[in-house]
Amino acid sequence: MTAYDAGSAHTAGASRSARASGPAHTSAWRRALAADLRLNAETFAGTVILSVIALVLAVTVTDVMAGVAPVWGVLAWYRYGRQDTASRTELWASLGMSRADRVHGRVALVALESALMVFVSAAGTALTALAGHTPAMVDGVTTGWDLAGTTVSGIATASATMVLAAIVLGPECTTRRPGVSMFILSILTYIGAAIVLSLIAMVIVLPLSLLVSSAAQTAATWVIALIAFVIALIGALVLRRGVRRWIRDLDSQDEGAAPAHRRKRRVDAGGRTA
Repeated sequence: MTAYDAGSAHTAGASRSARASGPAHTSAWRRALAADLRLNAETFAGTVILSVIALVLAVTVTDVMAGVAPVWGVLAWYRYGRQDTASRTELWASLGMSRADRVHGRVALVALESALMVFVSAAGTALTALAGHTPAMVDGVTTGWDLAGTTVSGIATASATMVLAAIVLGPECTTRRPGVSMFILSILTYIGAAIVLSLIAMVIVLPLSLLVSSAAQTAATWVIALIAFVIALIGALVLRRGVRRWIRDLDSQDEGAAPAHRRKRRVDAGGRTA
């Protein structure tokens, strides 16, 4: 084979690898999600049950339970992180999953539960209004564009809150088993994210809110939704870069523990540790 042929073959192989990297990367995320979902099936099933109860109550009585669903979603990092015991790590290894798979699976699982909580929160308010009840979490919701704008705004705001919380809570709850103090930090993070989003929305839509017309009020709701979606998108990009850093942190932890582990296994002929 000539140098030209070798170079062409190498280029073609790299091209095929680049084309396959996308589907292969997606498949790896799905396998990691399936593995983490299998290991945390009971915890996730509890969330599904709570979601069904919240939606039933929203139709029949009130949307209070659906309104606090985002708080439960923010606590997902802590709740799943507490499950990461030594035996759970061994189960991950027995499934043939790497440290990167472990992080990817956790991020995907929390994202799935967060999406469910966002849906429950928005659907609960809408179902309560459509059922003829007065929503407890939102004032003055009726029908038509007002209801649609409130629902979309709720989805956008909850999504932004989830993403901001993931940036803060993800590193601590993924690279190590979180302590009880992380429960308190999770609640404070949710409150802080909600306050930040409220302040941003207040500053930007203040001119519209001063107008008395209903059209201005509806426009303000949709502007808030747009702002929250932009914040969620930017936060998702930041979170994507953060996931790579979490994997590097896990690698560095293992590298720091590996020499001591190897020294314990190195025994000379006299039975002494090397």
